[in-house]
Amino acid sequence: MEGTLLALGAVPTMEGTLLALGAVRTMEGTLLALGVVRTIEGTLLALGAVQTMEGSLLALGAVRTMEGTLLALGAVRTMEGTLLALGAVRTMEGTLMALRAVRIMGDTLQALGAGRTMESSLLAL
Repeated sequence: MEGTLLALGAVPTMEGTLLALGAVRTMEGTLLALGVVRTIEGTLLALGAVQTMEGSLLALGAVRTMEGTLLALGAVRTMEGTLLALGAVRTMEGTLMALRAVRIMGDTLQALGAGRTMESSLLAL
C-alpha cells in the first residue's frame, strides 16, 4: 500500500512522495533533507531549531517526546511517524537508521537500505 521504492527515485505513499535524495511530502508539509520542514507545530530548519508541543528540537541535538528521542541532522515528528534526514530515531517500534528514512504507519522505507512493508521487503540496492 505504501508503493514502490526506487533507490534514487521516488516512493508514492498514502501520505505523499518520498524522493530518496530530495523531499518528503506529507499532510503536514514538505521535508527537504537539508532544508525546511513545515509542520502544524512550526518550521524545522534542518540545521536550526523548531518549537513543538514537546519542546524545542535542535537539529544537531536531541528532543525528548512521548514516542522517544530523536537524534538527527533533521527530524520531525508528524501524525504519520518520524521523518529522518540524516540520522536515526528511537521509537517504541525500534531504531531506524538510514541516510533517508521515513516512518509511515508502522512500515519503514529506507532509501539506501532495505524497507519492510506489509507486502514484502524492498532491497533498494
